Order: sequence, then structure tokens, then C-alpha cells
Amino acid sequence: MFRRNLICSRQYFKRLNRNMALPNIVFVLGGPGAGKGTQCALIVKAMRERMDKNPADCNFLIDGFPRNEDNLKGWNRQMEGKHKLQFVLFFDCANDICIKRCLDRGKAGSGRSDDNLDSLKKRIITYNGCTRPIIDYYNKLGLVRQVEASGMPEQVFELVKKHFNAVINKN
Repeated sequence: MFRRNLICSRQYFKRLNRNMALPNIVFVLGGPGAGKGTQCALIVKAMRERMDKNPADCNFLIDGFPRNEDNLKGWNRQMEGKHKLQFVLFFDCANDICIKRCLDRGKAGSGRSDDNLDSLKKRIITYNGCTRPIIDYYNKLGLVRQVEASGMPEQVFELVKKHFNAVINKN
């Protein structure tokens, strides 16, 4: 699905008028169960409300990307000069909380085959080995906005809004 969306995005970017502002991009990263999906749903709702008021806004939220060095290199190769990366939203949450969330989600019938302890252990190893270096890379560039994600979704979203508001007020 991501590949299809990226292809559509490429076609969209090719049609951009050179006089238009570059689209604003926010990458969303964090470990399994850190709350990326929950928070992205809230962010998208807020973005839609804002874009309804100003249809010229061109903002994209990219959840769980870039996940590894190959993703990063591919993005840079395809999208260099075609976007403005505002920041990387990093949901930081302790592994034990993330694991509990995923296991609870699985018990509640998420339908995800990887919401079990064995899969989660592997996902965390992959996250630490592949995605954390990407977060570290962007952190060195001063682009990471870290959010303590162990709280309730509403509490975490209040922290998230501060990062988006800082960009909105800057632009």
C-alpha cells in the first residue's frame, strides 16, 4: 500500500507548479505499540480541519517511515528538493508499556498476527537495529521532536499539538 501511495505522490509532485510552496512533510516514528497509529488518527483529523479552512495548505503526515536506511536513501533519491521536512515526530515509550499495549490490542481482537509476545520481541529488535539509527540521524540534524508516549492518548496528543503549533506559528 505504501508503494502505491508513494507512486501517486510522485505523480502529484511532478504536477506541482514550480511557483507553489513545497509540501510540508512530517515523518512519524516510534517502536511497536508506541501509539503512532492512534496519534496519527488524531493528527489527521486536526489536519483536515485546518485544510478545510485553508485548502492551499499542502501537508503530509507519513506514519512509520522511513523505517530503515534503504527507505531513507530511496526517499532522498526520489524526493530531494520536492518537499520540506518540518520534523520527525518520535514517540518514545518504554518497551514494557509498548508490549502491554500490543498484547492488549491483540486480546481485544486487533486482527494483527504480530500482536503476540514472540513477534513483538522480533519487532523490537528490528526497530532498535533499523529504525532507531534513522531517528538518531534526524536527531543530529535537529529535526526530531520527541514525545513521551507512555500516557493516555489524550495526554500524548496535547504534547503532539505543541510541536505542530510551533511549526504553524513559525510559518
